[in-house]
Amino acid sequence: MSTIKRLTRKDMFPFAVIGANAYVGMKVTSEEDIRKLGDRLWKMERIDPEINLYGLFRKGKLVGGMRMFDFTMRMFSTDILVGGLGFVAVDLLHKREHVCKELVEFYINHYAKKKSPMLALYPFRPDFYRKMGFGYGAKINQYRFKPGDLPKGASREHVVFVDHKDRQAIIDCYHRYVAKTHGMMKRNKAYLSFPLRPETKIAAYRKGKRIEGYIIFNFKSSSDENWLETEIQMQELIYENREALSELMTFLNSQADQVHTIRYITQDEFFHFLPSDPRTDSGKLIPPVGHECNTQGVGLMYRIIDTPGLFRALKNHNFNGRNCKLKITVRDSFYPKNAGSYLIHFVDGRPKMKTGNEYDVEIVMDVADYSSMVMGVVPYDKLYEYGQAEISDPAYLDTVTKIFTADKKPICVTQF
Repeated sequence: MSTIKRLTRKDMFPFAVIGANAYVGMKVTSEEDIRKLGDRLWKMERIDPEINLYGLFRKGKLVGGMRMFDFTMRMFSTDILVGGLGFVAVDLLHKREHVCKELVEFYINHYAKKKSPMLALYPFRPDFYRKMGFGYGAKINQYRFKPGDLPKGASREHVVFVDHKDRQAIIDCYHRYVAKTHGMMKRNKAYLSFPLRPETKIAAYRKGKRIEGYIIFNFKSSSDENWLETEIQMQELIYENREALSELMTFLNSQADQVHTIRYITQDEFFHFLPSDPRTDSGKLIPPVGHECNTQGVGLMYRIIDTPGLFRALKNHNFNGRNCKLKITVRDSFYPKNAGSYLIHFVDGRPKMKTGNEYDVEIVMDVADYSSMVMGVVPYDKLYEYGQAEISDPAYLDTVTKIFTADKKPICVTQF
């Protein structure tokens, strides 16, 4: 029998041990490092009511745990509550005993009670979470390029270095960007409270007291044989207008004498149009003649757990002006409460939940692909083409595809 409950202060050290063993890449090995990790996790939860630590106990022993986050996500033109899941860790002695499965089930039910229609997580294994109904988000792209390949604008006079005392101005800039960017999540209190790491630098585009763009980055030696060879690792790039982007790129361009390469990880799939040379520094050629310009990976995953609640929240969003009486049948074996058929009438693009049996066309699909489609990650006609979805009348294939086509794929820079 398992018991899942909020973790207390005395649970932090054993939870940190489990986490350190589960995420070896953190390189938390000494007892002191483990205590610091536990202290940090506890402090973040204490100062931020939107972060909650839960553990799964068997016979009174902690055998696994997780962090849950109450995020506010911008979905198209609407703010919605999204339940985030992170730091899922299982004791090495209790692997393959369904600990993770029980934690995820608890997580889903927790946010269903909070009336959150959508969940999000970063998967340690995408296939594992896809079986639990999570659908892929937009791909993450890693670009590596030379500073001198970035456009050199007319000026960088508004670029300044800022630090912790300027954090509110940075947050204000970030939240203005969130307000107009599908998929972005608002910053929580923990982000505001923790000091920047000593190695972290922020170059910002400032107009008066207002920050309209910034780069968070750090330097790293990029060669074991040449300590002068340096790389800039861009952790976050936010800009509100092309002027801010131009001056920030000019600033990076000016680092060419000291910096060998810049690494940038982003969901912007068009970034290779910005440098004069789009090629990565790998030198790889993809047959017959394709020059590698970035590497890609599956990152954030989404899961719808309440279709009526989601479309009620999106009642004022225009789904591309389409008119259609749509029946959506969702298969969801992991969370059966979410499975079933839903009627949505789109009138000039505005959705309205209906009862009864009046519809023009029915689509049938698994919840994972359904979640990706609604988020605007993948078009419906591709899922149909791949055999991942069915439609009662193919004449409506274009209509359904256009309903769920987003102007832009979701972007998220929040790590959790």
